[in-house]
Amino acid sequence: MTMKRRLTAVAAAALALLPAAALAEIDGPYLAGGVLGQHVGDRELSGGVAGDLEVAIGAGGLAAFGYQFRTGIRLETELSYRHNRADSFNGANVGGSFGVLGGLVNLVWEYDNDTGVYPYVGGGIGIAQVQANDFNFGGGRTLDDGATELAMQGLAGVAFALDPNLSLIAEYRYFRTGEAEFRDSTGATIDASYAAHTAVLGLRYRFGEPPRAARAATSVRDAAASALPAARGPKETTAPRRLAPARAAEPPRPQAEPLPNAQARAAASLRRSYVVFFALDSAELGDEARQTVAEASDRARQDGTAVIELAGHTDRSGDAAYNRALSERRARNTAAEIRSHGVEAVMDIEAHGETQPLVPTADGVYEPRNRRVEIVLQGQGDGLNVSRN
Repeated sequence: MTMKRRLTAVAAAALALLPAAALAEIDGPYLAGGVLGQHVGDRELSGGVAGDLEVAIGAGGLAAFGYQFRTGIRLETELSYRHNRADSFNGANVGGSFGVLGGLVNLVWEYDNDTGVYPYVGGGIGIAQVQANDFNFGGGRTLDDGATELAMQGLAGVAFALDPNLSLIAEYRYFRTGEAEFRDSTGATIDASYAAHTAVLGLRYRFGEPPRAARAATSVRDAAASALPAARGPKETTAPRRLAPARAAEPPRPQAEPLPNAQARAAASLRRSYVVFFALDSAELGDEARQTVAEASDRARQDGTAVIELAGHTDRSGDAAYNRALSERRARNTAAEIRSHGVEAVMDIEAHGETQPLVPTADGVYEPRNRRVEIVLQGQGDGLNVSRN
């Protein structure tokens, strides 16, 4: 298979894997570095010297600087070096080695999810300086020359989040140059290309705000029950890339008046509040969010809760209409999760969009603590009216 066909196939496979709906948490610059191990195998030489050159497994390194966009697309520049020793030429010892210095621009797409393990695919194009060092073909004919050629690669890898900014990366790359033309000690031309199956192990560090903050979910008490014990909402820490501190107590929700004092106290004693948080542009509940919902559902069944309020919210990073629809999807998904636990209470869904932030911000600011659904168990419902927007 030709170089062009191989790289085209890799790029086509990468594009076929891109689901349009998957979005990364946030954008920002990053630095990456890694060590390489590459297998070149046999290369065919032609021209003044013709035959099969057997090349040993080699090593190298790379460094990259790039920027990741909210769509999951990463654009980066890369500098790499590969070194491989030659074993033999047409069965005879030839000595010598190849050194390849490459500079490429890569386009990569990374899939964001809640696991802390992030697969990615991509490809790159650039130039490479291929240096043939100290080859001895016998009869006084040696080769010590270099050539600059077009270089291309396809890649696939996985990033493992170690902390909010640092990830371990493991990759496979197929790297290839165009046909390089060398001149040996006799002035004859020798043609050869360099192609390597490469394994990469390295680290990637993202600057600024943690790119995927681990979402936190914690219980909050309604003002009517602030002096009474309330159900516990566990801390939600799914992927180490998403981190949000526990939220403060929510303001009191309006209730119908008047209510008899004894009845109001009984209703208040059963009002319990929970909160779950969501990834940017996502209405899907993570594992820890589901655990919080399971606790709320258990409490609702134990208390005989008749009405459950679910108030969906977003941060201010999108337009108002989109955020209102997103907040409703979050609330509805949370309601469906509660229903899956066998809770038969009436679900009162409210979509606030970006209008009631837990943490006040300017328009367009990403704030993980504002991407939430508040769950309020409204007691047994005797004489209790539910306030709706």
